[in-house]
Amino acid sequence: MSAKTVRRWREEAEGSRQWSDKQRPGAPRKLDAMQQAKAKRLARAGKHTKQIVARVTSTSSQPVSRYTVARVLKDTKFPLQYAQVGHGRTLSAVNKKKRVDWCALHQSDQTGSWLFADSKVVNVYGSRFSPSVYEWWDIDEPAPGLSVSNPYTFHFYAAVGKDFKSKLLFTAPSAPLHSKARKGKEAFASKHFKQVITKLHRTIKDHPRYGKRYKLLLDGATQHTSYASQEVMQRLGVKLVPAFPAQCWDINIIEHVWGVLRTKLDQMGARVPTTPDGWRRRIIRAWNQIDQRTINHLASKAKGRMRKIHEKGGAWLSAKECHECRILGWSPVRVLCGVLLLFPAFCWWQCSVMHML
Repeated sequence: MSAKTVRRWREEAEGSRQWSDKQRPGAPRKLDAMQQAKAKRLARAGKHTKQIVARVTSTSSQPVSRYTVARVLKDTKFPLQYAQVGHGRTLSAVNKKKRVDWCALHQSDQTGSWLFADSKVVNVYGSRFSPSVYEWWDIDEPAPGLSVSNPYTFHFYAAVGKDFKSKLLFTAPSAPLHSKARKGKEAFASKHFKQVITKLHRTIKDHPRYGKRYKLLLDGATQHTSYASQEVMQRLGVKLVPAFPAQCWDINIIEHVWGVLRTKLDQMGARVPTTPDGWRRRIIRAWNQIDQRTINHLASKAKGRMRKIHEKGGAWLSAKECHECRILGWSPVRVLCGVLLLFPAFCWWQCSVMHML
């Protein structure tokens, strides 16, 4: 653009004195200058796009997606970059060594008599007219901060093993039965665990495979290791797998069963419940749909996982490595199958030799 053109435009503008902005191409901006500044201020404070949307659009008349917020943060005069600042869960060197020592100690154990137990908390968000979102976390960790408030809360225990799957045992702070309350008033404590372990032991004792000859694998949660809980388990005769180290989600197979439960819940396309009792029935129905063969398959790989963890120096196993773990060696069933397969070939060879003679 030349200087002559600029001078001509200036003279035309001063002569008409009618200055106005022309309509710009494209859709109008969804965030004005003040909202953009607020979004950038919240982003610098450590907020994510989902949290920024909830704060910025609280006074806005039109909805704004988190993709719009991300584009505004990247395309402004001083753009921001969304980068990784942490690595989530990390496995400390101390726990790595404990995992290696524990796996080396228990590789020769008969894991067929082990039962894997743990608890999970599921928060259910949503209503009849909106899709549901399931959020999971360990009972000893703080709940994740979500923009949706007042969820249905359910906390339950279960134990699984070869040819065994217990019922779900709901405990505090689950939503109470026959009530509209979304969450119980009591926090989970040792007294609730004592009730759970008593019911669980009664169920296992009546099972024909295990009876009293079983070992229970539990993590080191405070409610599991308290003096009152240990006293009850000793009185009932519950035998624990000793010194189970922390951060061993790849060994305790019930952690994988929780993943299967979540998949079953996501696959349910029926009408979304609107009461705590309805959600409780849906969770129980999803738990009953888990095939026992899936649990047996996971239990059969327990020794293989311990061997793999020992070989990797205590590092966590990926999902692919957990699936590929197998027990080395020959079992009586494998030997019998091999004999049955080789017997016809041996008879054919004997007949051929006799015919030649």
